[in-house]
Amino acid sequence: MEKPTQEILTLQQCAERGDTDATYRLAKCHAEGIGVPKNDAEAYKWYRRAAELNHTEAQFALAIALLHGTGVETDAAEATRWLRMAAAKDHPGSQNSLGSSYATGRGVPQNDAEALKLFERSAMQGHPVAQFNLGMCFVYGQGVLQSYVNAYVWFSLSATRGDEISKDSRDRAAEALSPGELKVARQLLRAKSAEIGQRRRAKYKLAGDLSDAA
Repeated sequence: MEKPTQEILTLQQCAERGDTDATYRLAKCHAEGIGVPKNDAEAYKWYRRAAELNHTEAQFALAIALLHGTGVETDAAEATRWLRMAAAKDHPGSQNSLGSSYATGRGVPQNDAEALKLFERSAMQGHPVAQFNLGMCFVYGQGVLQSYVNAYVWFSLSATRGDEISKDSRDRAAEALSPGELKVARQLLRAKSAEIGQRRRAKYKLAGDLSDAA
């Protein structure tokens, strides 16, 4: 049996003393098999401990484990509880996953309007999956009026990460537009891209200022 590395032993000592960041890092090591054999149950244990210490990324990881039954029995309602906590702190992945839960009725009553709101909050932070999901809402008119113009905008933003499905969806949306509508869509795309960039820069600057102040 492979022995834990000294780094893992140090992380575990720190985690057992209540170091939040060390607890999360230890969970990731068990989840990914870094320095220890991969162990989903052990990862879940440490993710949960870090989540209870209010670590945002751990809350998200814990929720995903609960949704997929990774190291624990699936529990959509419990996953939703942790997603809400992280989403309330503006965590884009949690907002997107919680939006998907509302879109499908996974652990919560199905609610297109709530899904749309969460997808948009995440998408405005540059989350590519949320941008794609928001585009799909506009294609099918889920929680919002159907609009291929807006669908084109969000698929285009998602496609900047190189995702082929997003590119294909963007091209299909473009085919549904008249030349005039496509021109408007591209103008909206430039404006939305600039707005997202500005928001992300402001968020990172705030995070840096808070870190310096600490």
